[in-house]
Amino acid sequence: MPRVVRLELHIHDRAGASALYRDLMQWRTERIDSRWRTHHALAVGGGLDGGIVECDTCQAGWLPYVENMRVPPRVIQVSSDGPARLAGLPSA
Repeated sequence: MPRVVRLELHIHDRAGASALYRDLMQWRTERIDSRWRTHHALAVGGGLDGGIVECDTCQAGWLPYVENMRVPPRVIQVSSDGPARLAGLPSA
């Protein structure tokens, strides 16, 4: 059965959410800058990765990522200048 490996919170007030979860759950955040956007990694613990993404959403929501052990290695190609992408598709 697939398991959740990452939880990502999409919200319009990243600073407020960071403070709330720091105070409530003792989750620390770390700012990570990329060429696409600023992301804040969440130290959730228990083998679970997390993050907070500030965006123009009207309603905050958690986006779970599940592990999938059935993806053939040839399907995913990791590019040195960006995130993993489907093999055979042109770079953005």
